[in-house]
Amino acid sequence: ILRAWNTTTHELLFESRSHSAGVTDIATNIHNPQIFASGSYDGQIRIFRISEGVSAGSPSVSLLCCHAVGHPIWKLKWHPTDPSLLLIAGTTGGFKVMRIS
Repeated sequence: ILRAWNTTTHELLFESRSHSAGVTDIATNIHNPQIFASGSYDGQIRIFRISEGVSAGSPSVSLLCCHAVGHPIWKLKWHPTDPSLLLIAGTTGGFKVMRIS
């Protein structure tokens, strides 16, 4: 389960059960803070977007895409200068660089 809370009010803002195994890392895109990626032991990368909700101050989160990596994921890191590149480190020692469009 992937959950996000408002750190001021402690209100639950978002919950996703889109991963079928434990979430191991979440990485906010440093070039676009409304975009974040999640990685899991299920070998899937999920890309989400946070947008302003129907009522002011109430954000909504939508799933933009999902990518199968083929092995459990340990760590995610966005590229420091290219907002479309995501480094994915696996639990078995391998890594990939994926272009997210």
